[in-house]
Amino acid sequence: MELPNGIALSPDQKWIYVARSDMKDPKIWRFSSEDCEGKVFFDGPYNEGDAGWFDGMKMHMSGNIFATGPGGVLVISPEGKKIATIKLPDSVTNCCFDENQKYLYVTAFAYVARFKIKNNL
Repeated sequence: MELPNGIALSPDQKWIYVARSDMKDPKIWRFSSEDCEGKVFFDGPYNEGDAGWFDGMKMHMSGNIFATGPGGVLVISPEGKKIATIKLPDSVTNCCFDENQKYLYVTAFAYVARFKIKNNL
């Protein structure tokens, strides 16, 4: 894998997710923690004009992945489907949750942002 950047572990610890920070071919891979077999887990869709690369990534207790990437912060289901994109005016670099996972914190090159997470995400 070229340009690995961002890693997360599923709540049941069966899967390891690794983001690929390639602006021309952004992807998230999923590997088995048992036998290390892996394949592409998410490679879009992206909205037209979404620039950026995968960087920080966190696993929510819901099983959804929050990943800084093309277009902002992508929310991806355990099945590898994009649920939402939190659009931001600049490329974002990293993210983390508060202790109760009710807020998402995001860094960009010029600011830090905080978002309340909806119950359905």
